[in-house]
Amino acid sequence: MKIIGVEDSKGVFENRPYHNVNFYGTIPVNSNKGAGLKPKKVKVKLSVLSESFGRMMEVKDIITFMGAELDFDYDEYQNVKRVHVVESSANSQTSQNLKIAKG
Repeated sequence: MKIIGVEDSKGVFENRPYHNVNFYGTIPVNSNKGAGLKPKKVKVKLSVLSESFGRMMEVKDIITFMGAELDFDYDEYQNVKRVHVVESSANSQTSQNLKIAKG
């Protein structure tokens, strides 16, 4: 999914704290039904995002995903369990930004 927006989201729901990252992106429309791209939102727990990249992620790190192509692995309940950056020459700057942000 090509990322066009990211949003840090935290708070309390039913007396339970949460901390998520919302990724907004575009995906292709089914060619049997139309043409072009359509929007999609993927919610990822901050802990899952941090595990995926091997360190605690902060807002400065999250914004480096802008423009990246991401792939998401889901568990049996359709919760994201892992995030991957899809490597391509177009994403080389995003990959470099992530390496810089990792410190």
